Amino acid sequence: MKSYYYCYRPAGFTAPQVKHECFTTAKTEAERLAAKYPGESIEILQCIAVSKIVAPAITVFMTGCEPANEATDKF
Repeated sequence: MKSYYYCYRPAGFTAPQVKHECFTTAKTEAERLAAKYPGESIEILQCIAVSKIVAPAITVFMTGCEPANEATDKF
């Protein structure tokens, strides 16, 4: 499974709609949105893992390995 990207406009209050298969297309879209909404931030989000129930639930990491747990990782 390969990771993918979304562009997110926090001021837009809607979830990202388009899945970008590579960073380049996500960056192009983020720059287009930034030009459309001057002064607003457009975030490029990378999906690194997905979780789903497959009796029991599992998490699959796109890179094949779990990222290191940082002391700042708190929910």
